[in-house]
Amino acid sequence: MLLVLAAAATCIYFKNRSYISALQSLASEGITTANYNELPEIIKKLPITKKVFSTENYPALYGDDKVAKISRINGSASVALSFKSHSPDPEKRSSVVYFNLNSETNMAGMFLFTSVEVRGGIVGQGHQGSRVFLELHDANGKAMYGPHIRIPQEGKKIHIVMRPTVSEPMPTGSFQNNFDLTRVVKIGLRFALGNSVNSFPANGRLYIEDILAITNTELIASLLPKPDNRRVTQDTINLTYQYRKLKWKTEKKNFFVGINYPWHYYGMDVGQNPYGQPENAGWSANQEKLIADFEMFKESGIDIVRIYIFFDLRTGLTYQDGKLLAFDKYVWRDIESIFVAAHKTDMKIIPVLFDFGVADGQGKDNGSGEHPELLFFQDKHNFLAYLMRSTLQAMNAWNEKYGEPVFAVELMNEPENMAMLIIPGYFEALKNWLKDLINIIHNETSFKVTLGSYSIVDMQKWWKDLDIDAWQFHFYRYMAAEHEQNPIDLRREKVDLSGPVFAGEYEPEDIVKNLKALKENGYGGIIFWAWNTNDGFKLESSERFKEISDWILNEKSPKNKTGKEAK
Repeated sequence: MLLVLAAAATCIYFKNRSYISALQSLASEGITTANYNELPEIIKKLPITKKVFSTENYPALYGDDKVAKISRINGSASVALSFKSHSPDPEKRSSVVYFNLNSETNMAGMFLFTSVEVRGGIVGQGHQGSRVFLELHDANGKAMYGPHIRIPQEGKKIHIVMRPTVSEPMPTGSFQNNFDLTRVVKIGLRFALGNSVNSFPANGRLYIEDILAITNTELIASLLPKPDNRRVTQDTINLTYQYRKLKWKTEKKNFFVGINYPWHYYGMDVGQNPYGQPENAGWSANQEKLIADFEMFKESGIDIVRIYIFFDLRTGLTYQDGKLLAFDKYVWRDIESIFVAAHKTDMKIIPVLFDFGVADGQGKDNGSGEHPELLFFQDKHNFLAYLMRSTLQAMNAWNEKYGEPVFAVELMNEPENMAMLIIPGYFEALKNWLKDLINIIHNETSFKVTLGSYSIVDMQKWWKDLDIDAWQFHFYRYMAAEHEQNPIDLRREKVDLSGPVFAGEYEPEDIVKNLKALKENGYGGIIFWAWNTNDGFKLESSERFKEISDWILNEKSPKNKTGKEAK
């Protein structure tokens, strides 16, 4: 998950007048331009920057039982870490060093910035590698956790940024209820051991540079491109949609179990191959595999498949004279192929229209998608009113043609984690964009709408004013240590939302325990992450998938038709 540093972007913007190149990743893959290495020096020279912690004061740092030694080496605070044994407990797989502020401090309206280097056998690999992040603690003992930055490789310096706020989402971050941003007394830097680290004892070092505070976020925001907050659609009374809502309330609601089958090749399943040959590498060219996998899911008892469509828009778009013209010739073929597979196998699907990576700050120079102009600027009008409207109309026609396989259409995966949201004002623009997309769906199709919220806390906190028909949250074990609510302990009636609520992504651990808990707590269903990903959670040909299948088939067996609980 990638973040962007608006303050540094501003500086670079003044240097080269290119906000796209300035809004680069501060996380997993790093920036492929020299700008990344320039960030610390640029920030130090800003007149609105002050030093919150100097490494010269390293003796003031203190840590938990995994901190073996704290010293100063080559101008950095060196923290030796030692993890003695493997444990799935997120608390035991993390370590933190703190320093106390001289007095209660108001952190509102700031960016916090530091650089960290990690060495030793604690880095991990891939998406499930280790992460570092800043955290704040207030005078009442409440905590705020900053964006979780993945460590791409040993010895690579990474920059960590945090915009403390309780009024907007913090990408991959969170805060506890009633956290007082005006009374911060302690700052910490936490290291979370990745799931891919499995050799113990695991020892390594953090090298932490000065922690800086850029003290005027509004000034930074005023110097960056302002998002276009104008609506593309109008909010009107839709009687047809209101009738559908009444009808949906009468539907029988059985607990469902699904699987995330997000992609065959990330970012190129729908649309022309962005990397060359073969030109058509999407679902229409892999129809047989799609059908075969759906058939296997059906035989295993799976009820619903969650599958991505446009990802980060690295492909699928055609331009003429620099202007967005249409989707390419493969887009509709590839999307229809998903409907065909669902029809042939009698499988329900949740098509995920977009991933937050469409504006993740990663930039296009590493082959990923990056289209903030389609969400936040003038181009959004053409994109929504013409390209998306016609595509959703086509999807609705395919839904009718192929036996109505769509459970719900998902607007976006984890929009809270979109890196652009670190810039003040962009969250409001994103909500307006989502409202327009919802209006198009409700007016042009018969689909239910869902949104893949990052967590059960974020789902309730940020999206209540959207017309969501089926509420969706995601849950991974580390969230239990940071969030005050989790679906294992929280009953559905305690969720402050009306309508169905289900888990759209769920870490595939303690399978039976989690299935029983979510069913007993009254949730609509659970969709495990994920069939075919290489992030440490891959379910393909695993014992975990067999455990899921066995539970489902036992639940659906004739002896359990009376409601007898599966073992």
